Amino acid sequence: MKKISIPNRWLLVSVTLCVMFLTHLDLFAGTPHYATGTVTYSGGSFPSSLTFSAYIVSRPGEILTQASAGCYYNAPTGQYAVQCGNFTTSWTAGDVLHIDVNDGAGGTASGNVTLTNNVYDVLDIVITLAPPPAPVIGTITQPTCAVATGSVDLSGLPASGTWTLTRYPGGSTSTGTGTTTTVSGLSTGTYYFTVTNAQGGVSANSDNVVINT
Repeated sequence: MKKISIPNRWLLVSVTLCVMFLTHLDLFAGTPHYATGTVTYSGGSFPSSLTFSAYIVSRPGEILTQASAGCYYNAPTGQYAVQCGNFTTSWTAGDVLHIDVNDGAGGTASGNVTLTNNVYDVLDIVITLAPPPAPVIGTITQPTCAVATGSVDLSGLPASGTWTLTRYPGGSTSTGTGTTTTVSGLSTGTYYFTVTNAQGGVSANSDNVVINT
């Protein structure tokens, strides 16, 4: 009887395993599989930092986070990924994956996605934040003989992050930080302002500011 050489024996084993894999894919439901998507604020920007927890709805005690092997959150693109193959119990097509996200600044959201046998499954999540309050009108300085334009002090601006102040009419913008600012160079007319916070939320209109002649 002819003996099978060692290289040929390993080839036979490899072919056998390949046949088993192709004919019994259902046995490998717990193999690596990504659920992925983007997390955005309702204004369209991405959270600068994010934590998440993910679990199969029928097994809420088995949790993966952004710190788990194969899982991540990428702030510049807002993309997250959950490596479902790292759950203690193997996932199967039809399982419902639940994901909770938290930006650490009061913004939270969640969503579900049904796992399939596709290469990956997609769930995009939107964190809806309350818009910032409207800018508060403070002291209005009218033009004088020495200074031909007026100015106004504004307060109540977002305390964290960089905000964008928009002046109407005209829609000119300026950016800044901190809760107060002074807008100068205002010619005769009536103005109002809105502020957009770092997450893209836009406030309601401020009260009117009237600059006299």
